[in-house]
Amino acid sequence: MPQGDNVKRSYEFEDARRLQPLLTSIQCEIDERSVAIQRCTRAVTRLRDEGIEDLTVSNLVAELANHRRELRLALEELEHFGCVADPGVHTEIFIPGPDGSLEEGFHLDAQGNLSGASEIAGA
Repeated sequence: MPQGDNVKRSYEFEDARRLQPLLTSIQCEIDERSVAIQRCTRAVTRLRDEGIEDLTVSNLVAELANHRRELRLALEELEHFGCVADPGVHTEIFIPGPDGSLEEGFHLDAQGNLSGASEIAGA
């Protein structure tokens, strides 16, 4: 039976390890898009504050919209696997554990290291 996006996911540690390369790639995409969004936002704000409203600003606004859309798609891809991102300066990803909860799940840190979520809570 195919699993829809509304089906609760659960992973054993080995399953999470198999997902790790894909999740690390998505994690990198989220980080890169977040940095690009910040860069474009600052550039648009600076140019508009200087009274500039030309093709350069229009192109930056279009680029900003593209980065936001791609970021949303990356986050949706994580949701498809039942995972949750904690975007910040460096994105962390939480993976549901064997019982389907994030609390008993796994954690992919900003450096791409995978560990049990309970280990993180106890640290």
